[in-house]
Amino acid sequence: MESHDVQRAIEGDAQAFTRIVHETIERARRIARRVCAHEADADDVVQEAYTRAFIALREGRFRGGPAQLQSWLDRIVVRASLDAIRQRNRRERRIESRSDPDALSLPPDADDRIDARRALRAVQELSAEQRAAWVLRELEGLSIREAAVALECTDGAIEQRVLRAWAALRRRFSP
Repeated sequence: MESHDVQRAIEGDAQAFTRIVHETIERARRIARRVCAHEADADDVVQEAYTRAFIALREGRFRGGPAQLQSWLDRIVVRASLDAIRQRNRRERRIESRSDPDALSLPPDADDRIDARRALRAVQELSAEQRAAWVLRELEGLSIREAAVALECTDGAIEQRVLRAWAALRRRFSP
């Protein structure tokens, strides 16, 4: 990421910010998809995250340099993802309270997809904080320090969240 693009974006240059978006969007999409576990939510999350980032840059709320920008953007994407999860959970609770449970069952010929759905469901059932830490560490390959910066918590908190996530996933799939 070019340092002059970061400085220009801070000064309100929309073209410089667009170049930053082009350089970082694939990672943002990947994080949002993995944390949200819903493709449609992920697209909205990324759009919301970049909107928040642009406004924050223009308001002078980013205090780092080019090297810190990626971690800062990761943090914004994770926050937006967690917000989307909370909104989706509220919607699902409202829908479930009015739904017929038989309408949500799988068709009999879907046996080959059950394990993949179980795995996805198991990850979705992790707490939002555990899922975010697990995604950043295990799927995105961030260091404990990088994940802690992105989630604004301590290194120890990341370690605990990841350990608890793995324990929950093992419990879910143990015989």
